[in-house]
Amino acid sequence: MAYFMVVAKCGHVGKDFFYKGNFFLTAESGTEAALRVRYFPRVKHDHKDAILSVIKLDYMNFLIGKEIENLSPYYKCKSKQEQAEHWDTISRHIYEDPHLENIKLSRRKHQTHSLRKTFNNDPRYETLKNYRGSI
Repeated sequence: MAYFMVVAKCGHVGKDFFYKGNFFLTAESGTEAALRVRYFPRVKHDHKDAILSVIKLDYMNFLIGKEIENLSPYYKCKSKQEQAEHWDTISRHIYEDPHLENIKLSRRKHQTHSLRKTFNNDPRYETLKNYRGSI
C-alpha cells in the first residue's frame, strides 16, 4: 500500500465555484486513490474533471496532511450556517469553476430564437394577427 494526496473539486460553496479539497488515503495505485475519492461526500461527482491531481507521499507527509485535513472546518460543517461561521478560513480555498464557463458558451451558441419572432416572419402572420379566436 502507498500513501496518496488527491486534490479534488468539492461543492456546496456556490453555483459557479468549487472548494479545492485535499484528501489523504492509502491505495494500491494512484488510479485507485482517484477513483475512491471521486465518490467521497462533497466531491463534485458529475464533473469529469473533478479530480485535479494525485500525488504520491511518504509516510511523514501523509500523517501531517491527515492532521491538517482533520482540522479543516470545511469537512466538519453540517449546515450552511456552520459553514458561514468559518467562511474566512474556507474562502481561501475557493476558486471559480472553468468547467461551467465552457457550458455557458456552448449554450449561447445553440440558443434558438423565440417563437414570437419566428411567427412574425411567417407570411401568413398578416392574416392571422387580427384573429382573436381559436384556430
